[in-house]
Amino acid sequence: MPRYWGIRTDQQRGDELWAEVQSGRLRQGWGYRDEQDLELIAHLKAMGRPLNDHQRATWRGNRRLLSHEPGEVRPGDIVVAPNLPRWGVWALLRVTGSYRYEISDILNAVTIDGEEGLPDYGHVLPVQLLTPLPIERTDARVTDRLLRAMRPPMFSLDHVASDVGRLLPR
Repeated sequence: MPRYWGIRTDQQRGDELWAEVQSGRLRQGWGYRDEQDLELIAHLKAMGRPLNDHQRATWRGNRRLLSHEPGEVRPGDIVVAPNLPRWGVWALLRVTGSYRYEISDILNAVTIDGEEGLPDYGHVLPVQLLTPLPIERTDARVTDRLLRAMRPPMFSLDHVASDVGRLLPR
């Protein structure tokens, strides 16, 4: 049985990240340095090695993208991606493979260590786009319960799985 997730991505790069989703890649930020690969961080943690600030921030927000972590995202799971490709709409995706790390050419929209516009979005989940036309959050099928659940950056939607199911194409 699939799990259901909400995963937010950078609203300021909606067009670029939407093109990635249409090509089968859901990309997440906090992946702008080689040392931010979640597999590398998991290995360092398993060996008891210290993490730097970038690695700690990356791990905190993205560790569940690894299929071997507790509470993980797995192939077959359903993702609701709010505000993708633009604010106020949602894309529904099915995870089709395991996490990989590959820094993209898409530049981020923040200043990090005094640098603006770094190549980012290295955390990749292979996905299948289930809704070629985004779902408006005002769509009659979107329940209040589902709207309330869509607040944190990454979160389980298992408790509203039936509400997400109503949005899936038949």
